Amino acid sequence: MHFSTAAVAALTTTAFAAATTRADCHDYVLISTRGTGEEQGPSIGFKGMISQTLDKVPNGVEYDTVYPAGDDQNTTEAVSDMIKKIDDGLDSCPDQKYALLGYSQGATAVLDTLNSDDLSAAAKKVIDAVVLIGNPYRLPNQESNVEGAGSVKKTTGEANTLSTKRIPKAFDESGKVADYCYIDDYVCNDPDASKDDETGHLKYGSDDTLQHAAAQHLIKYLS
Repeated sequence: MHFSTAAVAALTTTAFAAATTRADCHDYVLISTRGTGEEQGPSIGFKGMISQTLDKVPNGVEYDTVYPAGDDQNTTEAVSDMIKKIDDGLDSCPDQKYALLGYSQGATAVLDTLNSDDLSAAAKKVIDAVVLIGNPYRLPNQESNVEGAGSVKKTTGEANTLSTKRIPKAFDESGKVADYCYIDDYVCNDPDASKDDETGHLKYGSDDTLQHAAAQHLIKYLS
């Protein structure tokens, strides 16, 4: 069989592209979505757990969701970016898995993503773990609510009486989701706390115990 020079070149280009795509693939991607006012890049809420997970589970990578994280709490761009990241991976790296990490407004963005009609069934299947911290829409007595490491399972729920965003039932019952909320974090739990005191909401990233616990959750579901 004789191939033209052009045909050989095309086949070579295709093979090179395929090899490059495989080289860019990972076993898993940690998608980190930061909170309100944090600059684009890694969130202060996840650095410990991300580092520990990448150290313990080989061939992973971290990705920072691209969105404004502004005071208007608009998560539209974050949702689009997360879904695009997963959809692109389904095309180029079909064996790749994902973990969604959301802090504060970032947690809202993760909830909006999990509930989005644009998140396909195929995309849902490759989301193997979720970690939420300081979730403004945390509800009492969900399966995903974590108790321990300063976090409480039975939140008052009073802070979220108007909540219209919840962890989808299939995810909540899967064990894949860990939703952390400090008892003194008014954003996710204590509506009676002073809104001028953000201590409870800002200490997740510096709490080694919580970071380790969340890392163990990620390691369990990504291994």
